[in-house]
Amino acid sequence: MAAAAAHSVRVLRELNRQRAAGQFCDATLGVGGREFRAHWPVLASCSRFFRARGPGGPVALPDGLADTFQLLLDFFYTGRLALTAHNRARLLAAAEQLGVPDAVALCRAFRPRPRPRRRRPPGARGGPTARRAGGA
Repeated sequence: MAAAAAHSVRVLRELNRQRAAGQFCDATLGVGGREFRAHWPVLASCSRFFRARGPGGPVALPDGLADTFQLLLDFFYTGRLALTAHNRARLLAAAEQLGVPDAVALCRAFRPRPRPRRRRPPGARGGPTARRAGGA
């Protein structure tokens, strides 16, 4: 089974390399004034929207997807979704709109890590040992 998983990773990595080089891409996607090239089988494998639309001709996506589509397209090819507390809601909406169940599940399960509070060294301003001038 490990060989099959390694093979799958290798195939996706090669498709992603081809996409970056513009090789064998048979889909042209326009969104928010940008153009993306991709492979229809990858799009259709990941998204109900693309599966229902089918290949052929350029596709104009809603401008509302402009700031998140690159992240979803990268997810299609790598399996990694660059989720943050700041983009989670927009990515969830885009994934729902394009019918990307794996991205929807990741967005819904995402819980941002709280930032660790920086501790002030003893005696720093406002710290527990800081004193006011003239006071005790």
